[in-house]
Amino acid sequence: MENWTVGQIIATLTAIAGGLTALGVIIKKAGGVITRWVQVQLAPINKKLVELSHQTTENDKNRAMDFIVRFLADVEQGAKIDEEEKKRFWENYDLYVSLGGNSYIHSKVERLKQEKKIS
Repeated sequence: MENWTVGQIIATLTAIAGGLTALGVIIKKAGGVITRWVQVQLAPINKKLVELSHQTTENDKNRAMDFIVRFLADVEQGAKIDEEEKKRFWENYDLYVSLGGNSYIHSKVERLKQEKKIS
């Protein structure tokens, strides 16, 4: 090692730098290939998750609609409604509206509000 010339040291450093650069390029290319492979493998799972999310949203909307329709029928028939039921009604109604509920329920709620049957 004591007999190395400056030229040899520079050549060695250049070879090491070239090797590191080549290694970086190889890792980057391999990473891209692996990323694409993982994306392809996960595509069916992602599709199923989107379907489940949509189905859950529809189930939530239908559950809220069922509660709202029953509640409004009770109100129209003069049933006694306690404060907890009113709170649950408004929670379900807000959820239903946020999920894009139908206008016929909104119209019925507005009519009952005007008739002062709900507040």
